[in-house]
Formats: sequence, structure tokens, C-alpha cells
Amino acid sequence: MHAEPRDLNVLPENESRKDARTLDKLIDGNNLDFTHSWLAPFTETNAIFVCFDAAVAISRLTLWNYAKTPARGVRDRNAPGHRCTVKPDPSRTTS
Repeated sequence: MHAEPRDLNVLPENESRKDARTLDKLIDGNNLDFTHSWLAPFTETNAIFVCFDAAVAISRLTLWNYAKTPARGVRDRNAPGHRCTVKPDPSRTTS
């Protein structure tokens, strides 16, 4: 798994305090609190890449979009291997 940018710890101002919301938290199986999430600085091309050594059948992909306000968080999700883009339903956005 790879992400661009990797997480908040790439920022020079975070060198002294390591943020717990790192890439490995995406697959740790725990979604009970914010420390088990991934957070990266916003860029125009934020991306997560998951690569497998062989063909893999994926029966379900669950994306949790934690955002403190409707203006923050994921707006577009794209799964190129499936040739689809999923846009969240704005009526289900909570503040």
C-alpha cells in the first residue's frame, strides 16, 4: 500500500510530534476512534494505491469518510480497476 502524500508526518512541522493517523491504520481493522484513521495534508492529487502480487477477488470495499465538517473529507472516490467513480450523496453528509 502506498499513499501520496503518505500522512501528516511528511510535514516539517510534524517532525517533533508524530501524528498517529498513518497509512497502516487503513487496514488495521479498528474503526472505533480517530487514531485508527489516515490523515494526509490536502493536495490536488491525494491518492492511495493498493497493489497485489497476483489477481485478487475483492468482494467488498468499505470506505469510511470521517470529516468534522461537510467542507472537509473525501468528495470523489475512484476505483480504476473497476472503471467506476463513486460520489457521496450530499444529503447524507453530516456536520
